[in-house]
Amino acid sequence: MRLKEKVCLITNAGDYMGPATVKEFQREGAILYVHGKDGGKVREMLERFEVDLSAISVLEADIGSPDGAQKIAEKVSGEKGRIDVLVNVNSHPPGGSLVHETEEAFWRSMFHRLVDELFFMCKAVLPFMIEARRGKIVNFTSSAGVRGMPKYATYSAARFAANGFTQALGREVARYNIQVNAIAQNYVENPQYYPDELIANPEILAKIQQKIPLGRLAKGWESARLAVFLASEESDFLCGEVIRFTGGGD
Repeated sequence: MRLKEKVCLITNAGDYMGPATVKEFQREGAILYVHGKDGGKVREMLERFEVDLSAISVLEADIGSPDGAQKIAEKVSGEKGRIDVLVNVNSHPPGGSLVHETEEAFWRSMFHRLVDELFFMCKAVLPFMIEARRGKIVNFTSSAGVRGMPKYATYSAARFAANGFTQALGREVARYNIQVNAIAQNYVENPQYYPDELIANPEILAKIQQKIPLGRLAKGWESARLAVFLASEESDFLCGEVIRFTGGGD
């Protein structure tokens, strides 16, 4: 088990890559704390993924604020004495618009979910990792933050910010033996962007698959296994990397 006895905190565990990651981390023996704004919804989603909830602590907080992020970081550290791994799962409801038609509220909302939450959680957890002189931070981002997507400039800009933050932070804290990396993915099955109902539509699925050199969507567990690697000691020499996971596509 690559994460046996590792104290791992996974944010927004009911969204995006949260459920698949929780399941794979549990399989690898992690001591799991999972976060969500609504604990009931988190538990419901994790049950759908056949996660053993009896061995998991669910924490509720608004991590889009410094106080909320600090609250759960202190909770985990207070109970276990350390935080070995932080996995930031940040997503925003799908939606795009032309730049000249984009509402300011949409722009603010996108950066709040995809950048602010990421920043506040890293800021809250890092003092504990720096004191321990070790730690792993894995950020689920998007390949839209590598090349950009037409009509999705707001989303792309926020993902670029998250990827740039990962690269800079990774270099900043490497001297403390803390490795910070990101998975910039696309075309991965998940309940947020590629849900079951979309995959069940053969016409839509065929159009998506045409864009992917490998000719298929990735299963959620495939990306989650990459997160396991980045959270384990096998990735000790990787820091500040943004790893594209797209099946060869954009």
